[in-house]
Amino acid sequence: MPASSSEQTLEAPSLEHDGIELIPTFDGNVRLRDYWRGPHQQAMRLVRSRLADVQVMHGTAEEPFRCFCYAAFMAGVKAKLPTVFVQDQDVVSVLRALHREGGIKRRVKAELEARAHAYQCRRAVAVAGVNFLKGQDTMARYQHLSQHVHAIEDTSYFSQEVVNDDTVQARVRSLLNTSRALRFGYCGRLITIKGLDRSLRIIKQARDLGARVELDVIGGGPESAALAALATSLQLDGAVRFLG
Repeated sequence: MPASSSEQTLEAPSLEHDGIELIPTFDGNVRLRDYWRGPHQQAMRLVRSRLADVQVMHGTAEEPFRCFCYAAFMAGVKAKLPTVFVQDQDVVSVLRALHREGGIKRRVKAELEARAHAYQCRRAVAVAGVNFLKGQDTMARYQHLSQHVHAIEDTSYFSQEVVNDDTVQARVRSLLNTSRALRFGYCGRLITIKGLDRSLRIIKQARDLGARVELDVIGGGPESAALAALATSLQLDGAVRFLG
């Protein structure tokens, strides 16, 4: 849904207020063979020229054949800066899954890219001050390389892991002739931008129309008290559970 059509209030970005400076480096569409003929070296000179102003180097590994992100991160390591390395998906598994059904040329290229990415991640994880890795596969692949590894909650899925419409419809129909309620769940921070107040009102509207629906809210945050009060005012105390 476009943000403009949402009732939810979105925070307007402000580069100046948030202390963010955008520095152009190279054209992201540059071809691989052209990237190594000048753009990479120019971008790295720019990075090294700004290291004196950096307090913490935060980085990741992307596009292993155009490895600007990895190279910039390792430049921060070499400069002995505090470093934070983040990998929010198991790129190796994704590359292999996406190209499993392709031709031999595509599969070979994907395997080379996967191995190059894994090599860069192994080196980065081993030397980073702290690492944040997302997903069981990513943790299994790199966790043993450092004592400073933390897991990011993984809420993403492959398409084959998503329940299909037929299964959902069958599940809903199975509830029509029982006294069991359809229970929804939320897991995350309780902050305004998440729109939990709208979820509570939707549950209220559905119950007023006769639907047997309930909601479990898992998490905490600055909106906890306000959401609990809203649930009470909507007479949802028995239908909405705040589980912390």
